[in-house]
Amino acid sequence: MRTAAITAAVHARARAWLRDALAGRAAPFHAAEAHLAGSAPALDRAQAALGPLSRRLDALAATLDLRGRPFAATFTVDMALRRHPGAAAVLASFHLPGCAGCAVRFDETLAEAAEAYGLPLAAILESLNALLGPPGTGPTPPGSALHSPAPEPS
Repeated sequence: MRTAAITAAVHARARAWLRDALAGRAAPFHAAEAHLAGSAPALDRAQAALGPLSRRLDALAATLDLRGRPFAATFTVDMALRRHPGAAAVLASFHLPGCAGCAVRFDETLAEAAEAYGLPLAAILESLNALLGPPGTGPTPPGSALHSPAPEPS
């Protein structure tokens, strides 16, 4: 019986030693875990703040990429408006971006908008690209052979 008591005491001490040894080794991990848990809200706030900034940087990069490029049928209405300050007047002369009842989506391409409204895409592109020409040239004036009037909204 004495042997059983000694064995139990040795096992108890071994378990206590092992528990203490493991707790000592785990302490740095627990400290790191507590530090990271405390940082999570700050990281979430930083990530939330970076989202809009990232989108603005993407938009700026897209605008910069448009410089030096002629207007194309694949440009979205938004890209065309950002490409040149005179683009809004050109598009308005073709009754784009639409009337109050049927606005063109700004993520639509110029080709899609022209098709949806039955407008001459070639004339729109020529007028827009004239904005990029040498000084003294401008968009094709309304009423010219290229610029046919837009159909009445239905």
